[in-house]
Amino acid sequence: MADISELDSSAAPVPFRVERADLSVQVTFGGHLWALFHNVPDLYSALLNELGDVGITVNGIKSDVGDGSLGAYNVNFWLLGFRALVRVRLERVEIQVNNLTRQDLDQLEGAVIKLIRALSKADPKSVIASYTIDLGLHGSLVGTDPKGHLGRFLRAAPNSSTPLIGCGVVFYLGADDIATVRSVTADLSGVLPGNLYVRLFSVYSNSVQPSGLRQVIDKDARDALALLGLAAEAS
Repeated sequence: MADISELDSSAAPVPFRVERADLSVQVTFGGHLWALFHNVPDLYSALLNELGDVGITVNGIKSDVGDGSLGAYNVNFWLLGFRALVRVRLERVEIQVNNLTRQDLDQLEGAVIKLIRALSKADPKSVIASYTIDLGLHGSLVGTDPKGHLGRFLRAAPNSSTPLIGCGVVFYLGADDIATVRSVTADLSGVLPGNLYVRLFSVYSNSVQPSGLRQVIDKDARDALALLGLAAEAS
């Protein structure tokens, strides 16, 4: 892998046209959300009151015992027209969004804030310990080939008896006041052949407020692309 300092940071960033985005948000509690088993009506009432305006109804909320363990039991429901699945567990809440569109962002941001508020109302003793964000972007590069762009990070191609069809790269970034873990991955997309895949994985501390989570993710996504010599193409 090439030393980052050896890359030409003065070169204009390559426009990255995002064709698909998948997002996973995991909010981990500092303790346990015992409202999942005790005062259950308070949990359901809070969810319905806070998320009713985004389509959550009594018919949309389901429970799942999983493998029968405490950790596997969850209450789940869908958002964004069945593209976002929410699972509320004893130790965390998970939000998985597939094929996220720019038009979804405002609704998703509001839903996440309301969801966390609902859980806090249902169980005031539960507190947020951390957020784990996994953002995957698939898209094309304007004016260049993904294989060629990734090749910038390869110091020397390995000897191989078969043709080398591409390479990938991952950077691990240091912690700061907000994040304890950050990594940026670039590879060829397995979902959209011939395109580039960029993954941002971050773990944020509870110093980030739910209302500020989107702003932090947006900034880190821009920084991740810049690290790779890319910039999201304006839509």
